[in-house]
Amino acid sequence: GFPWDDGLYAAALMARIVKKKEVHRILANYPDYPVSPELRIDCPHEAKQPVIREMANRFSDYDISRIDGLKIEFDDGWALVRPSNTEEKMSVRVEADTEKALDRLLEKVRSAVEQSIGNST
Repeated sequence: GFPWDDGLYAAALMARIVKKKEVHRILANYPDYPVSPELRIDCPHEAKQPVIREMANRFSDYDISRIDGLKIEFDDGWALVRPSNTEEKMSVRVEADTEKALDRLLEKVRSAVEQSIGNST
């Protein structure tokens, strides 16, 4: 390892990069993907884990990560479905390659979450 904290090293490295080139010019080299606002769907606490399990089964043909909820990787985007720790809600966030894909994936995942909640209550 290094004798310094990773965050401090990252900040120093970023300062070095920014010194050489303006931030907006650096960011211009990276694509800008559409991201949905966080969608919050009512869900009783006792239904949250059954919903996550059902969602994993529904989308088992896709790559799934269970870190911080359920992240589903689609060909043209991804969705994160996670239970709130403090409210009776499930949150959904989607990022996609295009606005059209964003709308389609958000509707697909929102509908699946609502159906899963209905099946779990």
